[in-house]
Amino acid sequence: MEPIGVAEAIADLREATVSALFAHSSGDLFVGTMPSGNLYRVRPDRTLQPLADQSRWSVRLWMPYGEMLLALASEGVLRVDPSQPSARAELMARLRHDWVGYGHIADKPVLVSANGQLLTMELVEEGIYLSPVLDAQTIARWGTIRWSASLPEGAEVQIQTRSGNTREPDASWSGWSGTYGEPTGSAVFSPPARFLQVRVILRHNARLNSLVVSYMPANRPPEARLQSLKPYTVASGKYTLHWSARDHDGDSLRFEVQLSSDGGQSWTPLKSADKQSNQQASPNDSPRNKSNAELQQLLLADLDASPDIPEAVKAQIRAQAPEMVEQMRKAVETIPVESAQFATPTRENRLVWDTTQHPDGVYLLRLMASDQPVPGVAITAVQYRVDDGEWLSAEPLDGLFDSSDEPFRIRTKPLPKGAHRVVIRVLRRGDPG
Repeated sequence: MEPIGVAEAIADLREATVSALFAHSSGDLFVGTMPSGNLYRVRPDRTLQPLADQSRWSVRLWMPYGEMLLALASEGVLRVDPSQPSARAELMARLRHDWVGYGHIADKPVLVSANGQLLTMELVEEGIYLSPVLDAQTIARWGTIRWSASLPEGAEVQIQTRSGNTREPDASWSGWSGTYGEPTGSAVFSPPARFLQVRVILRHNARLNSLVVSYMPANRPPEARLQSLKPYTVASGKYTLHWSARDHDGDSLRFEVQLSSDGGQSWTPLKSADKQSNQQASPNDSPRNKSNAELQQLLLADLDASPDIPEAVKAQIRAQAPEMVEQMRKAVETIPVESAQFATPTRENRLVWDTTQHPDGVYLLRLMASDQPVPGVAITAVQYRVDDGEWLSAEPLDGLFDSSDEPFRIRTKPLPKGAHRVVIRVLRRGDPG
């Protein structure tokens, strides 16, 4: 509005109502709108900057608060730092009031609510944020926790977790974990469970920008249902069976039909689409208790079930299978009996085959890392490098590096012809660095 009474639009907000205005000493104009609940900054050059990611803040007043500016909304109190060119509105307190004014009592800022309440504001040195209970939908192993924080000088952020299997935390939940120290990725200490909660302690104006927790849900059993045969149906001659099945985790399903003629006391396979056993491994499955012929048979079966290995390489592995089995036998015999269950050789091994027939020079390696020296201590990472290249991360086949036996795979970049050296290193929890 000019002195002569001429009005000129400085911003077209396309909003129904402007509910709050504040003219800052910098020349910026701060705006709140209703009913959409947007917050804006209008600069002297008339550029418009949104201050909130979501349209939900019913701002009634803007209030100066030291170097900050507070937006008093019915849903809470937000703060904006006008000195920051790309400032964003941050929730400061979740106070649900219809604000009608503000002032000071004994140098303390006071907020006035429509219901007659006077609320004072006071800075504290420490604040605690308790996250909503996070639901993995089923029992899950918690992987790593990562976060990003803004830490001015003297500021500190502490992050802890706890887990349990009830929707509301109770005495059955684990205690709070120790403080996680590595923002780029710390292994979650809380035990496997369906639910997880995070506690964040902020000190001296620390600010948490983002937080991510990775997890691996337990594999849920598939569901199968017969469709063509009702209970107590008598069938004779040829009979076609129909069934439907689904897997909640999206896994590929394989089927075996079994028949019982003694009321379910014993079962005989009628027809199997999968010749490989799905039984859980037992101590008798250890390589120590198998003959060389059995080990070679297992090796070749796994090779046949690996479509990602080129046929030319498969042929050379088959030719070297006896030598590979003998290396495995010698390595397993060096492991104590008590730690030999599900053992994987941990001493240095070498296997050489000619890969020059592979046209594109890209190789997929699949291996097993095993932490035999300290059973039960989880492997947290596997890294590799080709020749003298940079260290790269391998991929865990089960999605997480969090146990003492970890299958993993690596995929190299295209390599030139000639000999190459692949170096692999395994990190476990508690290792320095």
